[in-house]
Amino acid sequence: MTIPVLSAATALAAILAAPVAADTIRAATTFNTADQKMVEPQPAAGMEVTYPIRYTGGLDGCAAEVAETLYPQDEGAWGIYEVAADVTCGDGGFAFTSTGSWNDKGFHGAGRVTEGSGTGSYAGLAGRIAQNGGMTAAAGDTFDIGYEILIAPTEP
Repeated sequence: MTIPVLSAATALAAILAAPVAADTIRAATTFNTADQKMVEPQPAAGMEVTYPIRYTGGLDGCAAEVAETLYPQDEGAWGIYEVAADVTCGDGGFAFTSTGSWNDKGFHGAGRVTEGSGTGSYAGLAGRIAQNGGMTAAAGDTFDIGYEILIAPTEP
């Protein structure tokens, strides 16, 4: 029996051609870095902050409390981040974690819905998270951060 081997290009084409699940959740948020509060004690190799956000779109009316640790490199020109968020909606909520990186072109993160965290309408939610966005300079030494979050449900 011969097992076919797909080239990387063929495998990538198959993945890109696959439809996004009909129940993929897409939402957006924008916040200003002035909303971030430093956590004490700070990690030795980075910076930890918390901040609130609100979502529009597929999570319209939902809010999240975010804890983020940033590990800047080259004076902040690029870096790595880790996020943990508790999302609260009028009909339930869930938690997620993600990790990613940023540079002058934006940022990209991926993670998962925290197993067993869903309540109400989100009970049993399991899925992969993607975060894609960017930032622009704002008043003072702050930045406006905006990103889209996608939740691709998976089997629990």
